[in-house]
Amino acid sequence: MMEPTCRMPRSLPFFACSLLAMLLCGCDTRKPATATPGPNSMPMRIVSLAPSITEIVFAIGAGSRVVGVTKYCDYPAEACSLPKIGGYYDPSIEAIAALEPDLAILFEYQSGVPEKLGVMNIPMCKVNGKTMADVYTSIAAVGKACGQEREAEELLRSMRAQVAAVRARRVNTGVRPKVMISVGHAMGSAGINDTYIVGADGFYDVMLDDVGATNACQEQTAAFPKVSKEGMIEMNPDIIIDLCSDLEKQNISKEDVLRQWRKMTDVKAVRENRVHVLTDDFATIPGPRFPMLLEKLVNIVHPGHGRETEEPQSPPSPPPAGVAREGARR
Repeated sequence: MMEPTCRMPRSLPFFACSLLAMLLCGCDTRKPATATPGPNSMPMRIVSLAPSITEIVFAIGAGSRVVGVTKYCDYPAEACSLPKIGGYYDPSIEAIAALEPDLAILFEYQSGVPEKLGVMNIPMCKVNGKTMADVYTSIAAVGKACGQEREAEELLRSMRAQVAAVRARRVNTGVRPKVMISVGHAMGSAGINDTYIVGADGFYDVMLDDVGATNACQEQTAAFPKVSKEGMIEMNPDIIIDLCSDLEKQNISKEDVLRQWRKMTDVKAVRENRVHVLTDDFATIPGPRFPMLLEKLVNIVHPGHGRETEEPQSPPSPPPAGVAREGARR
């Protein structure tokens, strides 16, 4: 993945990188999702320009019509074998055009990409993904653009039911634990000297509120501020959650990461053994599986009051190819 202007000590999760790039570009993330396919047409050759978008398209049952994805799109498994059109920041417009798509789905803030696709007269559906509300709106927009509105509505109902179930499991003790979510720090044998964490305005901050916790970081001027070791000690979170979806690729284990955190004995979460390393890929992609992350968070924040031994429930599986108004892939 192309690095954003600001270099990171280790690769941030895809979602964090994309948001950081968006902020550096100064783009408006509050615009509504838009779709511009032809009137009364059902796209048969779809190109997805982000992992979360690929997940949405497959989740609403339009996966067999996808002809191209980014090199980072690896869920569901079927996406891995599809032609690649480059990266998130640097997709090849030529590779996209060669696939002869009748719909490209992308984020509004993928700098310069909408303009280039427009020059090629490629129909677009532009969505947003900064907040949970944006994810819901994007699913509805993609469903409409793909001719899968009923399936999108069913997916949204399922996701909202999952979120409501998690919210019902919040424990109202009058005290909301302070949680620090880390999204990027240097890996190795040494301790953690600084890390990028979740700020107080965005996707994860709303999730923490939903599970009855408070974001330990109240920084609102940056989506992912960098905090020093001293800053973490001053913040003194009750719980630390480290999102490390790329550990396997780096040949690093959870225990390796926990060993780094254990050196920070001046932090309450470390002393009380409340540091959690999450390696799930859905933890860093703002797509249909975000309720699964929400369930993990509520189990961490309120241990003993949920279904800690159960795996988070996945969104409903898309219908098989050929069902529910599906079209051919090529």
